Amino acid sequence: MAGNARTRLNEERLLQIEPYEVIDNPVVGQEHRLLERGEDDDGEFLRYEVRFQADATSFAEHLHPKSDETFKVLEGDLRITIEDEDRSLGPGASVTLPAGVPHTHRPAGGGETRVVSEVRPPLATESLLRGLSVLAREGNTDDEGTPNLLPLSVFGAANPDLVYLSSPPVVVQKLLFTLLAPVGRLRGYAAEYPPAPE
Repeated sequence: MAGNARTRLNEERLLQIEPYEVIDNPVVGQEHRLLERGEDDDGEFLRYEVRFQADATSFAEHLHPKSDETFKVLEGDLRITIEDEDRSLGPGASVTLPAGVPHTHRPAGGGETRVVSEVRPPLATESLLRGLSVLAREGNTDDEGTPNLLPLSVFGAANPDLVYLSSPPVVVQKLLFTLLAPVGRLRGYAAEYPPAPE
């Protein structure tokens, strides 16, 4: 859990990139500006900027079983909880979370907070962000942006390496997703969330 983001998280360079997609989640007050997806010597990555509104909440504590996630604060203060330990990060500070580490994050100050995030490998992260936004707009999430059980099961069963809540145990969530995904699909919930047509 080092505080050394890869040097490629150069905010000056990244902020000159026009986002190829902007995903807004009204329930948690976060806007995700997708900047670049590619591959380098360290493998496949996705980089995006998160803009937290001043009153933004955080997604429920979760973990990514197969992906490392790096956060670098550009503006404002970010409070990140890593395995029940709170940390505050100010502008220029960064942290890298190895795969499997439970965490949550939210703004710590009174103003907008901007963070660059990098996920390696990204897997279906873009689809996850789109799905959380769609489900939030449909009223299919709780106040922390966690999808209701049926849409969560459909997405989780189709993307078993992407994300889990920190509780109940992952093995229990996998079993629930497997059992409930067929019901969720019958109710019309999606396993993938592609970009909106232009």
